[in-house]
Amino acid sequence: MAAAHVIGAGLAGLAAAVRLAAAGQKVFLYEAAGHAGGRCRSFDDAAIGRRIDNGNHLIL
Repeated sequence: MAAAHVIGAGLAGLAAAVRLAAAGQKVFLYEAAGHAGGRCRSFDDAAIGRRIDNGNHLIL
């Protein structure tokens, strides 16, 4: 069986990789950013001194 190559570690890419791996497929997951999650992430806002969750609206 050939390996699956998943491009992008956003929510869809992560979900696809997990399902493929659970089915016994060898998976290679590629992400250009330094972290997984795509547009769903948190960041520190120094102006207000709080951590902000951003991108959650994309899931809805």
